[in-house]
Amino acid sequence: MIHSTTREKPANTNVYISKYPDIVIGGPGTTATLTVTVKNDEQQGSRNVYVEIPETNPSATSDTKEIASGQSDDLSLQNVQLPENPGIYTWHIKLYDSDSGSELDSVDFIIEFNPIVTEEFASGETVSILIHTASGGQYPATVTLP
Repeated sequence: MIHSTTREKPANTNVYISKYPDIVIGGPGTTATLTVTVKNDEQQGSRNVYVEIPETNPSATSDTKEIASGQSDDLSLQNVQLPENPGIYTWHIKLYDSDSGSELDSVDFIIEFNPIVTEEFASGETVSILIHTASGGQYPATVTLP
């Protein structure tokens, strides 16, 4: 599951990440395609930009796109290799100007993997679980097996 969020223009730049995946929940070691929307609020001209997730190995990088003044466009990060081990990870999406190489903006997002249950439970046993909703909510629950 991938949950995305939209954000307002930050104060420090006119070319910024306006929509990005803020939570990715999946199985360890799988791959995902992540989409980032970049907006250009400069008064004139265009920018050649790309996004990167430096925590991935190798670094996940999008193709370069030209984004005209007043426009926005999606950049895709294909086949992003997610972590092998269960846990919660904070990764960063960084936006770069491809002509100068300078970083224009960055956001953090969460990668979360629950361990795969491999043990057996007995009848009458109570098991605790955590339910993740599409909107990013988390709800603990307990189930008593029949």
